[in-house]
Amino acid sequence: MTVLGVDIGTTSMKIGVFRDSGEDLELIRETSRGYAINTYNDGLFADIDQERWRKSFAAACRDLSDLMPEVDAVALAGTTPGLTAMDADGEAVYPAILMLDQRSRKQAAEIIDTIGLEEILAETANMP
Repeated sequence: MTVLGVDIGTTSMKIGVFRDSGEDLELIRETSRGYAINTYNDGLFADIDQERWRKSFAAACRDLSDLMPEVDAVALAGTTPGLTAMDADGEAVYPAILMLDQRSRKQAAEIIDTIGLEEILAETANMP
């Protein structure tokens, strides 16, 4: 089995082709593509135009094009937590909000004050 591993990171996309060697997956070749994110409002807002992800993925796949016919499965990992708002056709309606974004600080503080940080962490293992 041959697997295409894709890591959609905050500032770059890394992809690699791996083959099952019987006991483990062996990396055959890898490549990456960097991209810029948008930060504004004194660094409190951070998002990215999803087209940058699409273009980076296509370019990285072209780098490994000779191996693509062998790929049996694709494994994806993406930036989290984040938000990509989409319309009914699955098209993005706004740039993807990244984990670096802090525009909901006021709401997060209200949630912590209302519920309590210990209970939030016990139930979700995440901070608002």
